[in-house]
Amino acid sequence: MQRRSVLLGAAAAIFAGGMALTHCSCSTIEVNKVSGPPPKDSRGAFSHADFNTVLKKTVNAQGKVDYEALRLDHAQLDRYLGLLAATSPDNDKSLFPNDAHKLAYWLNAYNACVIKQVIEKGITDSVGDSVFKQASFFVQTRFVLGGESISLRSLEDDKVRTVYDARVHFALNCASGGCPRLRPEAFDAADLDAVLEDCAKEFCNEDRNVKWSRASATVTFSKIFDWYKDDFLEHARRKGISNPTLRDCVNLWRPADKKLPQTGEDVFLDYDWTLNAQKKS
Repeated sequence: MQRRSVLLGAAAAIFAGGMALTHCSCSTIEVNKVSGPPPKDSRGAFSHADFNTVLKKTVNAQGKVDYEALRLDHAQLDRYLGLLAATSPDNDKSLFPNDAHKLAYWLNAYNACVIKQVIEKGITDSVGDSVFKQASFFVQTRFVLGGESISLRSLEDDKVRTVYDARVHFALNCASGGCPRLRPEAFDAADLDAVLEDCAKEFCNEDRNVKWSRASATVTFSKIFDWYKDDFLEHARRKGISNPTLRDCVNLWRPADKKLPQTGEDVFLDYDWTLNAQKKS
C-alpha cells in the first residue's frame, strides 16, 4: 500500500548525492501474456477465477499464505498475472461495465502482484523492515497491467484510492502482519460493496487494530489510520459527518456497545512488517 510512501523521503535522503528515489533504476517482473481473448465470467465480465483458485489453495482462515507451496507451483498465479498484463479497465472497458468491476480488478491485481513479488524475490522474513526494502518492493519493482508498467505504489495511489472509499485500505494486503487479513477468495463485483463493508467491520473491531482503554481513555490505532487519516476523514464526511475525527470514522463500523468515545488520546502502533507466511511445523 502507499502507506510505505511516508518513508520514501527518508530513503531518498539516504541515497548518496540525494538521488531522488523515484529516479532510481526500476525492474519489471515479467510474465507471459495470455494469448487469445481473456476469459469471462457468467456475466460476460473479466474473470478472476484463476486468482480465486490460487487464494483458496494457499491462504488459510487467518489470512496467512503458503508461500512455500506457491514457490513450487505458481503456474496458475502466473497465468492470472498474464491476463492482467494483457487486459485492464484502462484498455478494454467492455469487460468492466461499472465501477465495481474496475475496483475489483485493481484490488485483486494489487494483492496478486504482492504475492508474486514475495515468491519471485524469495522473501522469507519481511517486505519492508527497512526503507531500502520498501523502496524496492513498492516503488522500484513494476508489473504490467493492461500494457502499462506500474509500481505497487502507483497502483494504489492512481488506481485504487481514486474511488474515495476508505474501505479499500481494509482490502489491500501488503504481505505483512500489520495488514488487513488476506481473504481466501478473490474480490468480485457482484458482492464487492458488502465484502468491503465486512472487511471494514472486521478490521475495526480487532484489538490489534483498534483498542480502547477505558481506564486511560486512550485509543490505540493501527498505523494504517495514521498513514491514511485524510482518506478516512473524507470517507466520514461523505457519510454526512461534519468535522469528523478518526474515532467517528471507525465508529461507522463498530456496534453500538463498542463505539469509541470522543474524549481521550489517540496513539498509533508501529507497523508490523513480519511476512504473513504460514508457519510450517
